[in-house]
Order: sequence, then structure tokens, then C-alpha cells
Amino acid sequence: MAREPLRGRTKLIIDGSGLGRVVSDLLWEQSVDHHAMQMVAGQNWQRKGRYVNVGKTFLLETLSMLFATGDLTFARDLPLRDDILAELETFQLTSTAAGNQIITQGRTAAGHGDISIALAAALFGSEHLDRGFTGQGMLRNAF
Repeated sequence: MAREPLRGRTKLIIDGSGLGRVVSDLLWEQSVDHHAMQMVAGQNWQRKGRYVNVGKTFLLETLSMLFATGDLTFARDLPLRDDILAELETFQLTSTAAGNQIITQGRTAAGHGDISIALAAALFGSEHLDRGFTGQGMLRNAF
């Protein structure tokens, strides 16, 4: 994040819940600017310094909206494309007896949803936190 070509051109979003809080503190001590996203219940979001509380429903609605509008598509030769799609298919919406919505996610052969949640976090950040440069480029050595 501190070196070219990323320096000053991107924003890092990490999972700031659980052990992610410790990671956020370590990054902050190293002057790595970032947002620490914490998934909470609900359908809204709130920024508190570097921490951002995001309702899981809101997070996934952002992802769904970008798919529906065609603003998000995957290249056919995208590495992990099939794994991402398989993870996205495991999300389920259920309701409690009190009428509250609960989003659950199942496991796939590739894991338990880390890739799809990372995608949703990145899209949330680009749509709601740091709007700015939008472009297309080649991401190398990401996986």
C-alpha cells in the first residue's frame, strides 16, 4: 500500500471484526491507511473513524445490485471465477419467528465464503466509502 503503483491510488478494506481489530491496529501503527469493516445486523452502515459497521444485508444488497445492473461482471478466464460464483450461490435469506431477516452462508469445496465477502467488501468500499477513480486494469499477484 505504501509503494508504487498502489500508493495514493487505492484504499484498503479489511475485516475489522474479531482478530481483524488487532490487524487493524498493527496496520495503523505502520501508517497504513485503511477501513476496518465490521459486519453487523441490519440494512445500513456507519463510519466511526477507520472502523465501518456495515449491515450484512446492506453489504449483500450492494453486491446484488451491481450484478443486476451489469456493473459487475466476471471475465471468463478470471482466476477463482468458479469458486466465487459457487460461494455466492450458498447465501440464503431466512426469517425468524419475530420477522427478522437472517442471511446465512454455506460452505463450498473451496471454503466458507471468504472470497465472496472480500468481493462484497471491495464493492461496498468503492460504492460508498471512497468514490473516485473508476477504471479498468490488470491486478497481478493478488492470489
